[in-house]
Amino acid sequence: MDVDVASQSKSVTPMDPVTITPEEVAEAVRRAPNWKSPGLHGLHHYWLKGFVVCHAVLTRQFQEALNEKSFPTLFTTGITHLVPKDQDTTDPSKYRLITCLPTISCICPRISESNCYGR
Repeated sequence: MDVDVASQSKSVTPMDPVTITPEEVAEAVRRAPNWKSPGLHGLHHYWLKGFVVCHAVLTRQFQEALNEKSFPTLFTTGITHLVPKDQDTTDPSKYRLITCLPTISCICPRISESNCYGR
């Protein structure tokens, strides 16, 4: 069966363009926890709260990511930890894989859909 995706998607209403504002980023930074594990970039939210000049840069970068429909690997590359399930550390199946994504990706509520930090 040959599926014509273009004709099937004609009835789908396109999403309105998303514009991220510096005020949104500033509010998200204000609400972000200070000392959560920052990820590969190594920058804690505590510092972003004080360096308000960074908010405009973050706003621009988030907007560019949405416009280009491509996120920098900084947003999607995490650190994976192996956490033993019990005392048997010789069996690889006895480990949980926990991947910590960079907290910077949770700053923008429009990107993260407000799922970060249990909001």
